[in-house]
Amino acid sequence: MLEKKHKGRHLKEWYAKNRRELPWRGSKDPYRVWLSEVILQQTRIDQGLDYYHSFIREFPDVEKLAQASEQKVLKLWEGLGYYSRARNLHKASKVVLEQYNAVFPTSSEELSKLPGIGPYTAAAIASICFDEKVLAVDGNIIRVVSRLFGIWGQRGQRSFTDKIESEALNLYFDPPGDLNQALMDFGSMVCTPKNPDCPRCPFREDCYSLEHNLIDQLPEKREKKASRKRYLYYLVRETEDVFTIQQRGDGDIWAKLFEFPHVERDEPKSTREVLEEIGFQGEEMLEETGFIKHTLSHQEIFANFVILKPSSFHFDKIGFSETRGDYSRKDMIDLPFPRLITNFLEERYSLYGRSK
Repeated sequence: MLEKKHKGRHLKEWYAKNRRELPWRGSKDPYRVWLSEVILQQTRIDQGLDYYHSFIREFPDVEKLAQASEQKVLKLWEGLGYYSRARNLHKASKVVLEQYNAVFPTSSEELSKLPGIGPYTAAAIASICFDEKVLAVDGNIIRVVSRLFGIWGQRGQRSFTDKIESEALNLYFDPPGDLNQALMDFGSMVCTPKNPDCPRCPFREDCYSLEHNLIDQLPEKREKKASRKRYLYYLVRETEDVFTIQQRGDGDIWAKLFEFPHVERDEPKSTREVLEEIGFQGEEMLEETGFIKHTLSHQEIFANFVILKPSSFHFDKIGFSETRGDYSRKDMIDLPFPRLITNFLEERYSLYGRSK
C-alpha cells in the first residue's frame, strides 16, 4: 500500500495536469469563491457558469449585492432553483456589509455563522482564501476518500465524516484549498458516482474499493425519500395586456417568487369541478394547458394553467393575498417567477421575446 504522502503526491500531479479552468480558480477573493460555491450547490458547473458571470457583472462585490433589492437578486437567480440559496446569499451579504464592514471573516467557524453558509461552504472559503486546514466535505470528496481508504458509513454520521476528514487532511497535500479543489475535480472527472474511470485512476493499484470490488457499494447509499405529488391549478386572467398575479410567502417552494392565483389539490381532479368548488362557472374557462410536470427535490409539481375570461373576478374565493394585483407586461418582465411560469409566459404570450 502506498503511504499517504505518496497518495498526496499522485493527487497533486493529477491536479496539476487536469484541473478545471474556472473563472474563480486562483482567486483569493472570498466573495467570488463564496458566490461560486453557493451557485454550484445542487447545480452542474455548465449550468452555473452563466449565473456566476451574470452575478459578477451585476454585483461585482459584496457591497453591491447587499445594496440590491431581494427581488432583483431573485430575478437574476430565476431558473436556477433552490431559491433559498439566493435569499440567504442576499441576507449574508447584508451581514458582511453591516457587521464586518464588507470584509469577510477569515475562519470557517466565523464564516459558518453567516446566513446560508454551512460547514462545507465555510470550509471551502476558509481553505481556498485563507489557507485554513479544513476539509470541505461534499459528495465528491466523500466518494473519493471513502472508496480510496475503504471507509464505511453514511453522510450525516459524525463518526463517518470525522474519518473522511482525518484521512483526507493527512494526504500531505498543501495548500489546503488546492487539496479541496483537487478532490472535488477528481470526484467529478474520474471517481464518478457511476462508471468511474478506474483504468486511468492514479490510485488504481492502491484503492481499497477497487481491490475489494466495492466500487458500487462505497460510499453507502442513503435511502431516498418518497417524492410528494402536488397538483396546482393556476388561474390565468389577462385583460388588455394586464395579468392578475401575486407573490408567494415563506415556508414553501418558490418563496417570494411571483405566480398566478392558484388552487392546490393532493390528487388530480377535473378542472371544471375545481373551478366550481371555488365559485367559478365552467363557462368562464376559455382553455387549459393540461398538467405540465415540473420536478423538484422530493416533489413533483403538476401544473395546469387555466385560461379564464377577462371578466372573471372570483379570486377572493381562493384565499386572501395582500400581494395580489394587476401587473402590466412591462412590470412583469422584471419580476422573479419560477421557471415553470416563465416558460408558460414565454410560450403563450412571448413575454420575454424569445419565442415564435
